[in-house]
Amino acid sequence: MKALTRSGLAAVAVILLVAPGGAEDQPADGKKVVLFVCEHGAAKSVMAAAHFNQRAGERKLPYRAVAKGTSPQEQLSESAVKGLTAEGLAALPSRPEQVTAADVAGAARVVTFGCDISKVAPGARPESWADVPGPSEDYAASRQAIDRHLDALLAELDRPKK
Repeated sequence: MKALTRSGLAAVAVILLVAPGGAEDQPADGKKVVLFVCEHGAAKSVMAAAHFNQRAGERKLPYRAVAKGTSPQEQLSESAVKGLTAEGLAALPSRPEQVTAADVAGAARVVTFGCDISKVAPGARPESWADVPGPSEDYAASRQAIDRHLDALLAELDRPKK
Protein backbone atom coordinates (compact mmCIF):
# COMPACT_ATOMS: atom_id res chain seq x y z
CA MET A 1 0.00 0.00 0.00
CA LYS A 2 2.83 2.43 0.83
CA ALA A 3 4.44 1.73 -2.57
CA LEU A 4 1.18 2.56 -4.32
CA THR A 5 0.84 5.73 -2.28
CA ARG A 6 4.37 6.81 -3.16
CA SER A 7 3.79 5.99 -6.83
CA GLY A 8 0.50 7.84 -6.76
CA LEU A 9 2.13 10.89 -5.22
CA ALA A 10 4.94 10.75 -7.76
CA ALA A 11 2.39 10.59 -10.58
CA VAL A 12 0.51 13.56 -9.16
CA ALA A 13 3.77 15.51 -8.83
CA VAL A 14 4.67 14.77 -12.46
CA ILE A 15 1.21 15.83 -13.63
CA LEU A 16 1.46 19.08 -11.68
CA LEU A 17 4.90 19.82 -13.10
CA VAL A 18 3.91 19.31 -16.73
CA ALA A 19 0.30 20.50 -16.66
CA PRO A 20 -0.51 23.65 -18.66
CA GLY A 21 -0.27 26.82 -16.67
CA GLY A 22 2.66 25.55 -14.62
CA ALA A 23 5.88 27.35 -13.89
CA GLU A 24 7.40 26.27 -17.20
CA ASP A 25 4.91 28.45 -19.07
CA GLN A 26 6.34 31.56 -17.43
CA PRO A 27 9.62 32.87 -18.83
CA ALA A 28 12.49 32.72 -16.36
CA ASP A 29 12.88 36.50 -16.61
CA GLY A 30 9.19 37.04 -15.72
CA LYS A 31 8.49 38.88 -18.97
CA LYS A 32 5.54 38.15 -21.23
CA VAL A 33 6.41 36.69 -24.62
CA VAL A 34 5.63 38.25 -27.97
CA LEU A 35 6.00 35.52 -30.59
CA PHE A 36 7.00 36.50 -34.14
CA VAL A 37 6.52 33.76 -36.75
CA CYS A 38 7.57 33.72 -40.39
CA GLU A 39 7.74 30.82 -42.80
CA HIS A 40 11.43 30.02 -42.44
CA GLY A 41 12.11 31.60 -39.04
CA ALA A 42 15.17 33.13 -40.61
CA ALA A 43 14.52 36.75 -41.56
CA LYS A 44 11.34 38.76 -40.85
CA SER A 45 10.60 37.18 -37.47
CA VAL A 46 14.26 37.49 -36.44
CA MET A 47 14.38 41.16 -37.45
CA ALA A 48 11.09 41.93 -35.67
CA ALA A 49 12.18 40.16 -32.47
CA ALA A 50 15.54 41.95 -32.39
CA HIS A 51 14.01 45.39 -32.88
CA PHE A 52 11.11 44.67 -30.52
CA ASN A 53 13.49 43.59 -27.75
CA GLN A 54 15.63 46.69 -28.17
CA ARG A 55 12.68 49.05 -28.13
CA ALA A 56 10.74 47.27 -25.37
CA GLY A 57 13.91 47.33 -23.25
CA GLU A 58 14.29 51.07 -23.80
CA ARG A 59 10.69 51.54 -22.61
CA LYS A 60 11.21 49.09 -19.73
CA LEU A 61 8.20 47.07 -20.86
CA PRO A 62 7.68 43.62 -19.29
CA TYR A 63 7.85 41.84 -22.66
CA ARG A 64 10.44 39.97 -24.67
CA ALA A 65 10.17 38.67 -28.21
CA VAL A 66 11.14 35.36 -29.74
CA ALA A 67 11.35 34.37 -33.41
CA LYS A 68 10.15 31.05 -34.82
CA GLY A 69 9.25 29.55 -38.20
CA THR A 70 6.56 27.27 -39.60
CA SER A 71 9.08 25.53 -41.91
CA PRO A 72 12.47 26.54 -40.54
CA GLN A 73 15.38 26.60 -42.92
CA GLU A 74 18.89 25.53 -41.93
CA GLN A 75 20.44 28.97 -41.44
CA LEU A 76 19.38 32.53 -40.73
CA SER A 77 18.95 34.83 -43.71
CA GLU A 78 22.28 36.38 -44.65
CA SER A 79 20.62 39.72 -45.44
CA ALA A 80 18.82 39.81 -42.08
CA VAL A 81 21.97 38.93 -40.13
CA LYS A 82 24.03 41.48 -42.07
CA GLY A 83 21.43 44.23 -41.57
CA LEU A 84 20.95 43.53 -37.86
CA THR A 85 24.70 43.37 -37.27
CA ALA A 86 25.13 46.74 -38.99
CA GLU A 87 22.51 48.11 -36.58
CA GLY A 88 24.31 46.66 -33.56
CA LEU A 89 21.67 44.01 -32.90
CA ALA A 90 22.04 40.27 -32.44
CA ALA A 91 20.20 37.91 -34.78
CA LEU A 92 18.58 35.35 -32.48
CA PRO A 93 18.10 32.45 -32.32
CA SER A 94 21.38 31.52 -34.02
CA ARG A 95 19.51 28.87 -36.05
CA PRO A 96 15.86 28.99 -37.11
CA GLU A 97 13.50 27.15 -34.76
CA GLN A 98 10.15 25.42 -35.34
CA VAL A 99 7.10 27.11 -33.80
CA THR A 100 5.16 24.81 -31.47
CA ALA A 101 1.68 24.78 -29.98
CA ALA A 102 3.32 25.50 -26.60
CA ASP A 103 5.02 28.60 -28.06
CA VAL A 104 1.68 29.94 -29.27
CA ALA A 105 -0.17 29.02 -26.06
CA GLY A 106 2.50 30.66 -23.89
CA ALA A 107 2.65 33.90 -25.84
CA ALA A 108 0.93 37.10 -24.78
CA ARG A 109 0.86 38.13 -28.46
CA VAL A 110 1.46 36.23 -31.70
CA VAL A 111 2.40 38.00 -34.92
CA THR A 112 2.75 36.19 -38.25
CA PHE A 113 4.36 37.34 -41.48
CA GLY A 114 2.11 35.81 -44.13
CA CYS A 115 2.37 32.25 -42.83
CA ASP A 116 -0.26 29.89 -41.49
CA ILE A 117 0.05 28.55 -37.94
CA SER A 118 -3.35 26.82 -37.87
CA LYS A 119 -1.81 23.33 -38.17
CA VAL A 120 0.36 24.00 -35.13
CA ALA A 121 -2.20 25.97 -33.14
CA PRO A 122 -5.77 25.49 -34.40
CA GLY A 123 -7.99 28.33 -33.30
CA ALA A 124 -5.13 30.75 -32.67
CA ARG A 125 -5.79 34.31 -33.80
CA PRO A 126 -2.45 35.86 -34.60
CA GLU A 127 -1.98 39.40 -35.78
CA SER A 128 -0.85 39.38 -39.43
CA TRP A 129 1.95 41.58 -40.75
CA ALA A 130 1.82 40.04 -44.24
CA ASP A 131 2.69 43.37 -45.88
CA VAL A 132 6.34 43.24 -44.78
CA PRO A 133 8.62 42.68 -47.79
CA GLY A 134 11.48 40.21 -47.63
CA PRO A 135 14.79 41.65 -46.43
CA SER A 136 16.71 39.80 -49.14
CA GLU A 137 14.96 41.99 -51.74
CA ASP A 138 15.15 45.25 -49.78
CA TYR A 139 16.35 45.26 -46.18
CA ALA A 140 15.52 48.95 -45.66
CA ALA A 141 11.91 48.50 -46.86
CA SER A 142 11.52 45.44 -44.67
CA ARG A 143 12.90 47.29 -41.67
CA GLN A 144 10.65 50.29 -42.35
CA ALA A 145 7.50 48.12 -42.50
CA ILE A 146 8.49 46.26 -39.33
CA ASP A 147 9.16 49.56 -37.53
CA ARG A 148 5.74 50.89 -38.53
CA HIS A 149 4.05 47.81 -37.06
CA LEU A 150 6.28 47.88 -33.96
CA ASP A 151 5.34 51.52 -33.33
CA ALA A 152 1.67 50.53 -33.07
CA LEU A 153 2.31 47.33 -31.08
CA LEU A 154 4.63 48.99 -28.57
CA ALA A 155 2.25 51.93 -28.11
CA GLU A 156 -0.54 49.47 -27.37
CA LEU A 157 1.56 47.43 -24.93
CA ASP A 158 2.78 50.62 -23.23
CA ARG A 159 -0.75 51.96 -22.61
CA PRO A 160 -1.94 51.81 -19.01
CA LYS A 161 -4.59 49.12 -18.48
CA LYS A 162 -8.06 50.44 -17.60
